Amino acid sequence: MPSRPRKTLLQFELRVSRRNKVLRVVHRKTNRTVQIFKVATGTASTPTPRGTFRVDHVNHEPFFRRKDKSIIPPGPGNPLHPVLIVLQRHGKRIPQSIHGTKATASIGTAASAGCIRLNRADAGLLASLVKPNMRVKIR
Repeated sequence: MPSRPRKTLLQFELRVSRRNKVLRVVHRKTNRTVQIFKVATGTASTPTPRGTFRVDHVNHEPFFRRKDKSIIPPGPGNPLHPVLIVLQRHGKRIPQSIHGTKATASIGTAASAGCIRLNRADAGLLASLVKPNMRVKIR
């Protein structure tokens, strides 16, 4: 995507295809795709939700809380490293997010608990392209 002031980023939206396992950055007015990323999505038992969402915020180097409530600090050992893009619907955060993963073999498959996973380099690039309130369509 060409270098632009951050305010113009809202002219773009993210579109996720659960079937094709891709996330596209699309110009909203021209419908032109400017970036495509391969992703992992939710499994049949923990599907990625469908619908229209918004980016709530971007968390660089997030903490990760395990089901047993223990915490993995930021860094390469963190499953969300390097970034967590938190989503919302109707002003409320949802548990599913967009984030990096070290499980690169999962990219292109249905492997997550509903989140959208990207390889770490792509997650970092995507984080530089998103802004709070950017629209995210998941189909």
